[in-house]
Amino acid sequence: MKKMHFYVVGVLLVVLMCTACGKQSTQKNVSGKFNRTGYPILNEKETFDIYVSQLSPIVAANDKPAVKKAIEETNVVTNFIEVAASSWEEKVNILFSADALPDAFLGNMNVAEKYEQLASLDEYLTEEIAPNVVRFFNSRPEYWDILRAPDGHIHSLPMGDETYWNVVDSQLYINSDWLKAVGKDVPKNAEELRDVLRAFKNGDPNGNGDKNDEVPMTFRGIWGWGDGMENALSAFGVFESAHHVMTKNDIVSFAAQQPAYFDALKYYHELYKEGLIDSECFTHSQEQYKAKLADSVNKYGVVICYDKKQPWIPLLLADKDGNITVGINNVEHTDGFSISKTCKNPGALVRWYDYCNKDTDTILAWNRGVENEMWKYEINAAGEKKIVLLNDPEIQKKYGATNKAELRNIQSFAGKSPAYLDLSYTGKLQGEKHLKPELNEKILANGYGVRALPPGFSTAENSSRRVILLADIDNYIKKFVATSVVDGIDDKGWEQHLDILKKLKVDEYTQLCQEFVNNQKKR
Repeated sequence: MKKMHFYVVGVLLVVLMCTACGKQSTQKNVSGKFNRTGYPILNEKETFDIYVSQLSPIVAANDKPAVKKAIEETNVVTNFIEVAASSWEEKVNILFSADALPDAFLGNMNVAEKYEQLASLDEYLTEEIAPNVVRFFNSRPEYWDILRAPDGHIHSLPMGDETYWNVVDSQLYINSDWLKAVGKDVPKNAEELRDVLRAFKNGDPNGNGDKNDEVPMTFRGIWGWGDGMENALSAFGVFESAHHVMTKNDIVSFAAQQPAYFDALKYYHELYKEGLIDSECFTHSQEQYKAKLADSVNKYGVVICYDKKQPWIPLLLADKDGNITVGINNVEHTDGFSISKTCKNPGALVRWYDYCNKDTDTILAWNRGVENEMWKYEINAAGEKKIVLLNDPEIQKKYGATNKAELRNIQSFAGKSPAYLDLSYTGKLQGEKHLKPELNEKILANGYGVRALPPGFSTAENSSRRVILLADIDNYIKKFVATSVVDGIDDKGWEQHLDILKKLKVDEYTQLCQEFVNNQKKR
C-alpha cells in the first residue's frame, strides 16, 4: 500500500492520495466551475492563456487540428502564446520574476525552483476528475513520487514522448555498405574502430575513384540533442551529458574527472590527427551538420545522430574489460504541463489535460498529427492493430514541409504535446524499418544503459546551487574537450585540467548531485 501524504492548510485537511493498487479518494472541496465528469468540461467557453515554445513558423499552435477539436468538445478555449524556443527559458524566468504568469505553461521549466508559484494539482488527480491520468500513474506508480516537488505536492504533469525512441539521443551508426566495400566486420571496441576508420579513409569505400572525398567519422560537439560525441566516449566506459555526471549503483561520479575520460580524449585526438574525424566536428552548426547527414551515405563512415535506417548499423563499443556503457535518458518526464497559482479554474485545465490523454486517436492527434497523413492504423498478419508512422513527401510538400519532422511540428505539438506517448506505445508504433526502438530495447534489456541522474525534483537550494555551478563547468568542459581532441592532451595538461575542475568546485557540484540521488531513494 502506498504511503499516505498529510498536509495542514489552516485547518486539518486529510488528502488520501492514490495507492499503487488503484484506490483513490476524492477531495470534496475541489474549487472552480467545471464538470467533474463527461464533456464538455465547461458549460460555457472560458479562455486560458498557455505559454508554449514555437514548433512551426508555418502553422500557429492555435490553428492545429487537435486544438480546434478540443475546444469544440470541451469548451476549454486554449489560447497558446508561442515563444521562440531559443528564448523560452529567458522568457519563463522573466514571467516568474515579475509574477506576471499566464494560466499555464506547456514546456520544460525548473519546477523545483518555481513550484511556489504553481498550483498544487493533488486534489484534482482523482479517478473521478482525471481518470486517464490516474490510470496511467497507477500503472507506473513511480510517477506519484517523482512528480512531487520539495513541498510534497504535484505541480506538473508529463508531456511529450517516453517511448523507446527517446532512450538514447546521440547514437553511433556505421555505414554497412562501406564495411562491405573494405571487407571489415562491425567493430566491437576502440582499436577495431580505429582499424575500420583507417580502411574507410584509404579504401575508397564509396567507389568513385577519389580517395580524398570520404570522411571516416563525424559528429557535432561534445554533447547535444542527437548529435554530440557523448556516447563515443563509451568505448572507455564513460559518457558525457548536460549534467556531466554518471550515476552507477546510486553513486555519482563526475565524468571528466575519471582516468578513462583522459584515455578517451587521447584516443580521439589520435583519430583526429590521422584525419579520421571530420575537421569541422567542433565548428559546424546544427544546420550544417543536418545537411551533412542528409547526404551521408556516400561521404561518411560513422555518424552520430538520433536515428538512422539501413544501410546504417548501430554501433555499441565495449571498453577494455568488455563492458558496454551507454548514457541513457530518463524516459519518465517530470515536467511539461504546469498551471499557475493565478489561474482561476485549475480544475478545468487538469480535466483538459486528461481529455488530451483520453484515447489513442486523441493522443496521436496531439503528439503526431493528422491520421492518414502522419500515421495510420494497420492490422498485421497476426491480427494485431498497429500504428504505422507515415513519411509521404507529397503530403509534406502540400503543407510546405521538407521532411516528416517538419510536418509533425506543423500538425501537432510533438515533444511539447500534453498528450503523453508512454512506454506502452513502443510496440505499437511501426516506423520505416528504423533501428532505434530495437536498439534501445537491447540497451535496456542487457543493462548497458547508465543514467546521468535519476528523474525527480531536488530542493530549491540544491537545484539553484547546482545551476550556478553548472554554468561555469559547462562552458569550460565544452572548450576543454574540443581543444583536447583537436590539439591533443598530455599528462601535464590532464593535471592542469583536474586543478581547474577543483577551482570550478566540481567536488561540491558532484556532492550536490549525490544528495539529490540520496533524496530520491528516500521517497
